Amino acid sequence: MKKQKLFLCLVFFLTTGNLFGQSGWIVQNPHPFGSSFNCITFINSNTGWLGGNNGTILKTIDKGSNWILQYNNLEFSVNKFYFLNELTGWAAGSSGKILKTINGGQNWILQNSLFSSNLSSIKFINSQTGFVCGYGLSILKTTNGGINWFVQRQQSTSSSLTDINFFNDNVGIITGTNDYYKTTDGGVSWIETISTIGDMRQVFFINDSLGWGAQGTRVLKTTNMGINWIVQQNYIPAGVLTSLYFLNDKTGYTCGSEGKIFKTTNSGESWISYYANSSLYLTSLYVIDSLTLFASSKSNSVLKTTDMGINWNVTHLNTSAFNTLSGVNFINDLTGICVGWNNLILKTSTGGEDWIQSSYGSYSAAYSDKIIFLSTENILLNLLDSPGGIPPYFSFILRSTNAGQSWTEVLASGGVRINSLFFLNNSTGWVCDDIGRIRSTINGGASWTSVNSPGSYYLTDIQFKNTSTGWVLSHENYQNPKIQITNNGGASWASAVIPEVSFHVNFINSTTGFILSNKIMKSTNGGMNWRTVHSSDWLNDIKFTNELTGWCVGDDGKIIKTTNTGETWFDVSNLSGTQLNSINFVNDNTGWIVGSGGVIIKTTTGGSIFASQISSQIPEQFLLHQNYPNPFNPTTKINYEIKSSGFVSLKVYDLLGKEVATLVNEKQNAGSYAMDFNSTEFNLPSGIYFYTLKTDGFTETKKMVLIK
Repeated sequence: MKKQKLFLCLVFFLTTGNLFGQSGWIVQNPHPFGSSFNCITFINSNTGWLGGNNGTILKTIDKGSNWILQYNNLEFSVNKFYFLNELTGWAAGSSGKILKTINGGQNWILQNSLFSSNLSSIKFINSQTGFVCGYGLSILKTTNGGINWFVQRQQSTSSSLTDINFFNDNVGIITGTNDYYKTTDGGVSWIETISTIGDMRQVFFINDSLGWGAQGTRVLKTTNMGINWIVQQNYIPAGVLTSLYFLNDKTGYTCGSEGKIFKTTNSGESWISYYANSSLYLTSLYVIDSLTLFASSKSNSVLKTTDMGINWNVTHLNTSAFNTLSGVNFINDLTGICVGWNNLILKTSTGGEDWIQSSYGSYSAAYSDKIIFLSTENILLNLLDSPGGIPPYFSFILRSTNAGQSWTEVLASGGVRINSLFFLNNSTGWVCDDIGRIRSTINGGASWTSVNSPGSYYLTDIQFKNTSTGWVLSHENYQNPKIQITNNGGASWASAVIPEVSFHVNFINSTTGFILSNKIMKSTNGGMNWRTVHSSDWLNDIKFTNELTGWCVGDDGKIIKTTNTGETWFDVSNLSGTQLNSINFVNDNTGWIVGSGGVIIKTTTGGSIFASQISSQIPEQFLLHQNYPNPFNPTTKINYEIKSSGFVSLKVYDLLGKEVATLVNEKQNAGSYAMDFNSTEFNLPSGIYFYTLKTDGFTETKKMVLIK
């Protein structure tokens, strides 16, 4: 079987930015993380930045020949930059996030906007006074460089403000979805102007009167600071226009969702095709001079010309992406396998630092979502193959006895889909399929025998807690959803109605279990009765690391966690736009999640710790501060400083010296950090606790008191 070793790096230069660390998760693939670039800006002819989904920020210092990964944070997307100079700049994004750098992006620090919705544009009129706008017709302002932000206006509406322009320190306008606001006092107040122009999401001004706006597929022009607009071009065939950039009062460019760029040389009176590539959804333009133009795209690429459009270069900035990954399993903290679409299987022996890619064998359109380690050498997986990519589908169980180097079929199900593969131990396992069949093995999958069926149902998932007690989810063509329960190894089955069709079941003991749909449903009597404990986006997998702590992942990047046996669930993070399919933990702290676009993320801290870098200024010494407040209930803040980059450990111990929480367990850059420690996440009782910081030969411990 042909294999190719893929190191998760780029063909261009990268720094060590991985920052999903604010929620305890590290991006292992792809780098840079993000399937879309949303904005591009330059501060001079050589130095520029790209921003995209999942907090991706890239920098170039050589006019786009190479791009440096400066920042990743899967919790939000970067939508817009504003730089005062080569060192000082800001980025605004989704979830109310605002970042600031004072060293050219070497470090990006999250600022507290006190806002949680999407931010579309950011502008500073000097080093202290700035504005952002976004969802809910919101305008936020700072007067101290972004240390503090306050909301100037906000409405309960789905409309958004999308672009900010200032003509001098006093006069500025903000445009958006059918709304237009103007200030003449430096943003102290904003006056809503009655406008009949409709949705004007992107505008570009070259002076205090002359500007253009993009509205759907047409371009409008104003000569009086946006008081009046005229339609210059009613239809530009570039899809939805996403960006405008004018080099002077004659020459301008616009791009759109269909991968096209148009150019005008007569102030927008007419437009000619300048570039076309239908595979690119272009999002933002930046024109450096009459020869050089850049455009960002949703396909993780940058478009560039340096000769007035005679030649174009498309640089794809994500060489480590894979197809969709549907399943992940690790046998220890180093050795694991991911499976997915299009014959894809990945193996690591380095905890995910690098992966070896191979395939399942001679299958044409194979897909797998379940991988089982019986030992490091003996591995099983389910496989669905569709020759030519169309029905009928053929389903198999494959087995490897040489650590995944080669695979053989040990069970074939013909045109009937095998939906679930479950092993109780190294020898005993079960499968179920679409026509109600259940089969079991007692020799590690070498051979399979039929088990008494609960009926001719679609069987979607199966689990056993011992050789006697097991559960199977069923439905009848998406009607009459039930759970089938056995207490005698499948000799007989009892049925219980479940609220909705489900594809995932997880019992943590013989009485307490969970099933998933777009809800989490819980049973405490072995599956006979169910109640909804959480509503969400569609959920695709559930894992418990112990009887208290569990995780679910799902559509639109949903990651949620429970620390009280599933009674309540809280959001850990959201990888917006990414479908998360599978989660696996090898212990309470170390786990992986995989999903669409080849995303692989890892935690070594239990995944829900928030340690924010509050300053990039390098401290003179290592220092652990006393927590405050102290005593506390249930949350306290812990600050620390590290004078050099390195591996950092911050753990909490009880009075007997038992470790009760891992707060930080990762490499961090030099700087000052702050984190909120929530004792409820770890179900800690009242008492005396100690927290210890270890890094680069430095160790310090302090005492804190929890009083409930």
